[in-house]
Amino acid sequence: MGLTGIIILIIWFGRKVAKKKDSEISSLSEQTELLRIDVKNLTDDNNLLRLDRLSAIEKADELKKQIVSLQLDCKNLSESLSKNISGEIGSLTKEERSLVKKRLSRLDKLCKDIFLFPNKTTANQVPSKLQMEIIADMRSEHSLEYYDLIIDLYSDGFLNF
Repeated sequence: MGLTGIIILIIWFGRKVAKKKDSEISSLSEQTELLRIDVKNLTDDNNLLRLDRLSAIEKADELKKQIVSLQLDCKNLSESLSKNISGEIGSLTKEERSLVKKRLSRLDKLCKDIFLFPNKTTANQVPSKLQMEIIADMRSEHSLEYYDLIIDLYSDGFLNF
């Protein structure tokens, strides 16, 4: 093998190494593109999670406002009933007194349940979906029981609007 053979061998070997390096570069380019896509997807997911968190915070704030409103309504109803009934309790029959005591006890329990209800949520404590559903269910239960009690007291003549 002469000088020409050695040169041909070097060129052939150089081309083979260059092809191998080209395929490695191509593979790295594909991997880089896949990583870019993964980063973009993670960024999109992160943005969606932020929006979900903000939505949950807004819902929790709205529920807090509704609970506070219900608490104030309950307190006002208790005060109103105490004023209205205190003057009329002497003229009631035994059954009516029992009914009033039972309904006032029910109202008192309802008020305590509402006032003791945990309604603290800070920006860093976002309630889970299950907690949000429980809060909504409890508020609905209290609201229905509260309005049912008002209707009962009104229909029995103990409330005047």
